[in-house]
Amino acid sequence: MLRQEPHHWDAIVVGGGLAGGAAACHLARAGRKTLLIEKQKHAHHKVCGEFLSFEAQQYLTELGIDAVQLGAAPLRFVRVHYGRRSARARLPFIGLGLSRFLLDEQLLALAAGYGVTIHRGRKVSSIAPAGERWRVEGKDMYGAQADAVFLATGKHELPALKRPAGKQNDFIGFKMHFSCTPAQRRALTEHVEMFLFNGGYAGLQLIEDGQANLCLVVTRQRFARIGRDWDKLLAYIAGSCVALREFLDLATPCWRRPVAITGLPYGFVHAGTGAIEHEDADSIYRLGDQFAVIPSFCGEGMSIALHTARLAVSEFIDGNRAACFHARAFAELSPQIDVASLLGRAFDKPVVQRLGVAACGLFPGLMSKAAARTRLRAFG
Repeated sequence: MLRQEPHHWDAIVVGGGLAGGAAACHLARAGRKTLLIEKQKHAHHKVCGEFLSFEAQQYLTELGIDAVQLGAAPLRFVRVHYGRRSARARLPFIGLGLSRFLLDEQLLALAAGYGVTIHRGRKVSSIAPAGERWRVEGKDMYGAQADAVFLATGKHELPALKRPAGKQNDFIGFKMHFSCTPAQRRALTEHVEMFLFNGGYAGLQLIEDGQANLCLVVTRQRFARIGRDWDKLLAYIAGSCVALREFLDLATPCWRRPVAITGLPYGFVHAGTGAIEHEDADSIYRLGDQFAVIPSFCGEGMSIALHTARLAVSEFIDGNRAACFHARAFAELSPQIDVASLLGRAFDKPVVQRLGVAACGLFPGLMSKAAARTRLRAFG
């Protein structure tokens, strides 16, 4: 528990996910006295495609995490499906499938090993200026102060630090892990499967222990028409996508209900204080989804989390304010996110989905070019 008297830190990280855990590791390795506050007491699942690009793997290796040793599944190809049509292409690198449930806990354990103080089960309610420092408060917390705050709360908001809207804001995200038959594992081996349907898209891939992660997004309007029910949603998608129906017929859900999140601000990139309430808010380093939210089909969300964590800490160590980090990250990430958002809006239309899969079947290089245009370049 935090002390009753304000405790002074070099840095406070709010959020113990991928971006927060990585930032805490980098800070501690640089000799900064760091506190990480995570609202969940225990490991938990999060809506995420759980795809590690080559750049994401580089960042993890730099921190001392070998995803392959953790059991990550190799991914070399992508198959895109619409109805009975499909197209296949080779990824420009060997990706890995690894659950956030496992990876986030590995990062927190690593951070603790580097000397980070971690408080779990503490929900931050406010971050406010305190002279030249920052004061972080919440339930069962008496205030902790730091020279810098790194905001890494993922897709969840703090009231006074809400992000502006993105370019697509009407999606709901769902995730479910499945146990597969041996034949299904063989069919999925080395492949990311993408299923396009009227109202959204889904991704399926293997992760550790031979399980498969199904992650999908659907518009609020389509989900409402279906009846706001998970089983009805799966039946709706399976009815329009033969490949997914064949998978669901034999696979077994690992949980009683999926993990879900609403209000995904796809296309958002932090470009300054904007609508944020207090004027000093741009002095808070915003990481991961708090800085930018790229459409899920790109597979770059985990890379952006690790990239912004690495870049923000580097700027902080060099004595640069958060605004400098935000400007640099905006210049690096906004071109890729603009392209991804454009593709996302185009593929939201059934006619484009159908023609797109047909074109990719004839010219597989189209998918590789699209992946290259939305791919992150690793820091340094």
